[in-house]
Amino acid sequence: MIQKLSKEQMKFIFDNHMINDFPKSELKPWKKIEAGLENDTYFAYGMYENNELLAYAFFIKSSKYEIMDAYFSCIYKQNNLQELKNIAVNNNKELILEVENPDYEDNLSNKENMIKRIQFYKKNHMNVSNVSCNFMDNEYKILFSSDNKTDKDIRELTENVYRDFFGDKLVYNDVIFHK
Repeated sequence: MIQKLSKEQMKFIFDNHMINDFPKSELKPWKKIEAGLENDTYFAYGMYENNELLAYAFFIKSSKYEIMDAYFSCIYKQNNLQELKNIAVNNNKELILEVENPDYEDNLSNKENMIKRIQFYKKNHMNVSNVSCNFMDNEYKILFSSDNKTDKDIRELTENVYRDFFGDKLVYNDVIFHK
């Protein structure tokens, strides 16, 4: 069962899962997430089975798009991501994912894991754009859910999400789009 998470559930997942599931450099501070909750620009879903967390997804949103800020499947099941994608699509939103870009990774083991993650998303009908960026010293590929967006559209949507959530100054100083 997928459910929208409360602030308390999100904080529990942040403290008990996200800090272990993601590199520190990729995590937004809880205070930034909390501010997004108060401004209605941040939300999350959890997938549970028998009260066990199977997957979670944290999102940044605006009126035109939703960017999946953090997704982790505790038990990799293909339908976990597909159900989350359907929520965005059914609300007429574009779902955008940032994934670690293996093109910039030197460690072979890390690179293989990044490639597997991208393959997982592709199996779940996410499209890989040619857009990539360096965001606060992390290299990302940008994936998206619809079938009718160009790379130009995806870059613009991604940049707009960053500007809306982080502000123009941070984007100007800390984001470099490669395409």
